[in-house]
Amino acid sequence: MGLLTQTLTAECFVWNAFFDVQSLALKRKNYEGITDTLGEELVFAPLEHAFHIVISMQGTPDVDGVLLFSVDGVSVPLAITGSRGLVWGLAPERGLAETWEWLTHIVTGLDHSEERRPLRDVPRVSYGAVYAAVGREAAYAESLVYSHRAGSFVLPLFEQTVRIPSPAAGSERLAFDTSGGAWRDGGRGILWRDALTFESFSVASASPDGLTLKKPLARALGGMCLAVPCADARIEAFDRTDEPADASALRVQWSVSSPLIWAERLPESTYDGFPLLDMPTYVTGEGLSRDVSVPKVVLDNGLGPVRTLNPCPYARATWSVLVPCQTPEEIAAMRGALMAWRGGCTAFWLSTGRHDFVPAGDYRQTVGLAVRRSGWASSGLAPGRDRIRIELADGSVFLRRIVSVAAGPAAEEILSLDEGLPFESLPAAAFRVISFLTLVRLAGDSALFTWRYTQWAADVTFSVVEVDA
Repeated sequence: MGLLTQTLTAECFVWNAFFDVQSLALKRKNYEGITDTLGEELVFAPLEHAFHIVISMQGTPDVDGVLLFSVDGVSVPLAITGSRGLVWGLAPERGLAETWEWLTHIVTGLDHSEERRPLRDVPRVSYGAVYAAVGREAAYAESLVYSHRAGSFVLPLFEQTVRIPSPAAGSERLAFDTSGGAWRDGGRGILWRDALTFESFSVASASPDGLTLKKPLARALGGMCLAVPCADARIEAFDRTDEPADASALRVQWSVSSPLIWAERLPESTYDGFPLLDMPTYVTGEGLSRDVSVPKVVLDNGLGPVRTLNPCPYARATWSVLVPCQTPEEIAAMRGALMAWRGGCTAFWLSTGRHDFVPAGDYRQTVGLAVRRSGWASSGLAPGRDRIRIELADGSVFLRRIVSVAAGPAAEEILSLDEGLPFESLPAAAFRVISFLTLVRLAGDSALFTWRYTQWAADVTFSVVEVDA
């Protein structure tokens, strides 16, 4: 029966395949909060007999009842399974911290090549939230936690709210823009006004312009309210700090029972056979940091000397990336890309967004790209450091591979590109930024959405590691 948020009445049938009257003895196990319309014995004629089972919200968090039909020493069980779920009506003081976690099996060879296999197609999702409860809300939170600590909750995802006029009682259709939210057929939601004033509902079908409900709304909240999608979740960790004046600060870690499945959407741009995450805005502030190390393999049998091999003789960097998303479209794009990458399985191009090369003069197609001396002419380009992203002041972007780097006059170096820019000449002032383009994959099998208090705004953080093409 899934997760219950209100009393459920189920119609059931038992069949008599004989041509005469039969008698069944009945036994019940784990029947707390469950009633039926049968007695201790059922005597019924051929064909079917209808009866009802009522599962109330009073009882243990997990429903595991059994109704046994016994005849001639043979027992046939009717299992009644599910969970009783309470709606967590408190809104977080600040935005939720939403964590996605995959599980990728990565085998690294001695030559530092990788074989990657996803062990989890859909990420596990958890939420961390801080709630401020005062007065009756603090008492309400206490009753929820102490009475239902080990059970399932219907958790409103307040970062995806839409403000709408309160529908009338009996309404079976809610009309509003659902794009970008976690609305789906068979899902749950609430109409919310405050922690103790809300109306829960189940979604029969979801469309971009609204929801069709399974049952009519029982009441109208009046005025304006919030339409909030919900997820089934359990409390993994709970901490409460009591403050003066009947106030409490609650810190709750949630584990989502049935993670929402977002549509996969790889970035539309590709380069050299791999998708391109072309979002230079992530480098704002502390948006990008790198930890550079040289991969190595340690051979140690516990007896002889320890040997260290460097099958990859050049440095690899692990990046910490922050992508600020300001609109539902940007959030949907990041969700879709993360779903398509499936943890550390898929490699993609990512630009440093830095001024890795600074033009030292005007560009001439017959000569190449003159940049300030950076040492690459003498040391040579390492693998993973031969692709660049060139962005011009007018917003044009060109992706190129560096064929060679030669020392130029004075303090300059000349970059020879695999394909020249579509200009015979270009002044140095026309270049906005020239940065390395590196092939990477997710390093930690996880991503964090830190939702801001503002609706539909989140900072997405994840780590990546450089890989070979």
